[in-house]
Amino acid sequence: MINWSEKKKLHGLEKLIQDNEFSLAESECNKLISTLKEKSFIPREFISELFFFRSKIELSKCNYESAFSSLLEAIGYDFDPEENMPFFDKLIPKISSLNDTHVQMIKSLIQMEKDTPQVLVLLIRHIDTQWSPYQKYRSAEYKSWCERAFKKFGLRDSFILEELGRCYIVSEEDKIEVYEICRELGSSFTDLLYRAGIVCIRVNRYDIAEKILLSIIRAEKAKYLLKPPKMDYHFPAYVALGDICCFVKKGEFIKDGIFYYQEALKLNKKCASLYNRLGDVYRKMKGHQNLEASKDFYLKALEVDNDNTKARYWLGTAFLSEGEYETAFGYFNLISNEKPDFPDINRKIIECSEFIAESYVKKGEKDKAKAICQDLIEQDSNNLKAQMILKEIGTISADPFDDSHSPLETTDKKRHRRKYPRANTNLNATTKIIRDELKYLNLIPERISSKISNISASGAVIEIPLHKKEPVLLGSMTEVELYLPGSRDPVHIRGPVVRFLTSYSGINDSVGFAINFTDISQFSKEKIIDYVEQHR
Repeated sequence: MINWSEKKKLHGLEKLIQDNEFSLAESECNKLISTLKEKSFIPREFISELFFFRSKIELSKCNYESAFSSLLEAIGYDFDPEENMPFFDKLIPKISSLNDTHVQMIKSLIQMEKDTPQVLVLLIRHIDTQWSPYQKYRSAEYKSWCERAFKKFGLRDSFILEELGRCYIVSEEDKIEVYEICRELGSSFTDLLYRAGIVCIRVNRYDIAEKILLSIIRAEKAKYLLKPPKMDYHFPAYVALGDICCFVKKGEFIKDGIFYYQEALKLNKKCASLYNRLGDVYRKMKGHQNLEASKDFYLKALEVDNDNTKARYWLGTAFLSEGEYETAFGYFNLISNEKPDFPDINRKIIECSEFIAESYVKKGEKDKAKAICQDLIEQDSNNLKAQMILKEIGTISADPFDDSHSPLETTDKKRHRRKYPRANTNLNATTKIIRDELKYLNLIPERISSKISNISASGAVIEIPLHKKEPVLLGSMTEVELYLPGSRDPVHIRGPVVRFLTSYSGINDSVGFAINFTDISQFSKEKIIDYVEQHR
């Protein structure tokens, strides 16, 4: 409480101000403040009134920065701003920028829980102009100020809401709060809504993301009057909703996803990635019609983007599955010429070449088949399929594994093979058959126990048990997923059956097919070799 003596001094200062004796009033005020600060006990209420009087004096002299500094000092000494709101409303609009002293004083007030909404907004707006977006939205301190304005003072103006929303988006925290803030902002901040939806997708909060994206789609253009968006976010919202339905929720929601993609196409018909998405959706569904639909979408992607590698790859794969090997080879060859390091592309080219050679053999065009096989063997002397086709033509020995009968094997290559002798390591693994190309093997489709054996510098053999005797043809191609112990991701391998095996894991009948290290990706090769070296 202010005593009678202190009230008398304050009354004297008021009289000096009323008489326009500002210099004398300022001098007396500063003298009283200095005297009080030197005492061991400071009457906080009295000194806060003195700072307030000094602030009024500075304001009357149009010294706005000094007036604001004195006001902050008064607030720090328990001055109640609500009793003097007219003065606040008069001074605050005059403050266009803050200096470093002001910023430090306001931060101190925040720590002491003595800040006011007007002062806090001044600080947030000052930081907004001084800091870069990277500094702001990644700063926990800036986020806490925005939260304080939003939660403690109940500020709902669009600036505070937008800043807080962006802080939540960058920090990827409290996505429910992001959604609530975006809902309050409404569709006038569609860019913020869209970014919030994408972040929710990134952190697997698909339910919230779907709500946000649907709110963008349902928004009418009339709602943009408050703040017109920099771009129309309807298109990316449709695409993101399609991704959620087709690749996350799947099942019965795929139809909804296709609908969203088609709506997006109405807004932008020159988006190659969107055509690729639709091609991927139809490609993963069974049926000839779906395969044809996927090919149509990949072709449209190429119409928009002639160099679209993904569309070329899946078109080549589709034509390969339909037996149109030369068409498939054309697509794969284009990829190889432009992006020779594209994953798996060399194996696909070799596979197409092998099938093309086989088709020439069936047509009776043996010279063409022989030329292709010889090219394949020049690239890889251990290409079993090429050797078998040449054998059928009558060019090489009947047994592709018999070095003594192969005219393509030089003495140096034989020595190379002896230098790296085969080692039967009997490594246990799990195999899943994913394709039986020529229908010669009737292997079960689920995962079955198997082992890797006969490891050499050029390849190995996978031994797969059969549940019953099957008519198996040597050289028939099959493709498997090999699950090495301790590894989540399978190694994809394709190779021919090379021999019959017996007495494996209590099952009398099994077959083995070769892994040719030159036919698989470098990643798969390194994974197998590393595993083998660890368990030799």
